[in-house]
Order: sequence, then structure tokens, then C-alpha cells
Amino acid sequence: MRKKAAFPLLVFSLCGVFCATAGGRSNSEGSWQLHFAGPHNERTNTCALQVANCEAPPRGVVVVDAPGDPGRYDVYILALNVDGIAGTRYGLCCEASFYFYGWTKCGQLEIPSGGWPGNGQGNAQTWGTERAGPHVTIGILDVYSYGAGSMCVCSDPRVDFAEFCDGSFPVPECYTTTESDALGCVGFGKPGYSSCGWKSRGKGERTTWGRLKATFRQ
Repeated sequence: MRKKAAFPLLVFSLCGVFCATAGGRSNSEGSWQLHFAGPHNERTNTCALQVANCEAPPRGVVVVDAPGDPGRYDVYILALNVDGIAGTRYGLCCEASFYFYGWTKCGQLEIPSGGWPGNGQGNAQTWGTERAGPHVTIGILDVYSYGAGSMCVCSDPRVDFAEFCDGSFPVPECYTTTESDALGCVGFGKPGYSSCGWKSRGKGERTTWGRLKATFRQ
């Protein structure tokens, strides 16, 4: 019931965002990344996170290597190296066992799949105004790790791609990809993967309102 009710409101919000904001940005160098924030702490791990440098420590702040010990942790989903985004869609893929206590969205509206957050699930989000890059906090996963394994951003399984849309007028420019190099991972007790240095081999794609509505309806 909740997902069905959310769709008309999301489309209305998309029209308000994309019809009112000037843009023209392709986000073709943008990528998705998971960032390990340590033990679960809803007071300090919030959507106010600002990523000044997407490189790994000690020069940067994005952490992709997590301990292999069982425990409850917070993991951010970030957009890296974007020009400006007003919408995004993506999925979550896991190797090994995780239990998801919850999810904090940092966008205005979203349409998650029925089992979100979880392995093989997808989500689509929008913001009321275009979020300026180069880095945007998308949301926070509250997860229990049972031991060594990995968690990665992947394509939204409902459409088989990941996507950033800007706020350009009169139609948004959406960049879609299926390349794993653009989709970062956190490794628990094993090496993670940073998408910080990923370079696109494709171009942004201009979309129509019919296509945009169709992809968010799925």
C-alpha cells in the first residue's frame, strides 16, 4: 500500500524538480560508493555527512575496508564525482550474511523494492532541489554483519541499470550504467572497492518524460 501511494507523489516531485531547475549536466563521471562509518550510532552517523575527498584514508575519508568481526554497523551510500543530481536509482548486492535493521533515506522521496534494504533489492530516490556535487549523501544502511563478506552497490534489478538524473530544463539528462567499476563495495574482513577513480566510457543520455515515468514505475 505504501509503495503504491508513493508513486504519484514521486512523479509530481520529479516534475517540480526537473521542470524548475536549469542544469545540463551529464554526471557521466559519477559513481556510487559504500562507506563504512563504524558501529551503529544514529546520533553521529547522519545525512549531514560531507565528503571532502573521496579517496581512501589517510588522504581521504571514504572507508571501504571494514572489520570481519560480527557486529552492528552503519554503511553510507554515496554519490561520488557527480555534477549535480536530482534523482538516482541503484541496487544492493551482498556476498555472505547480513541482517538489515533499517535504512535512513537522505533524499526527499523514494520508491524502494518490496524487500529494501536487502540483497538483490533496488531503490529510486529524488530530491526537492538538485543536489550539487561533487559528492552527495544518498542514505545510510543500519546493518549487522555476521562475519567476512562484501556489500556492493549494483544495478537496480527492476530495470537492470543504475542511474543519475540531473535537474536540467525542460527535460532531465539521465546517465545510466551497468559497469561494475562505477559501483563501489565495502569489504568486511576482506578488501573493499572504491569507485572514486572510475572514468566513464559512455555518455549521458537525454531522456523523455515517458521514459522517465516508465522507469520509476517499475
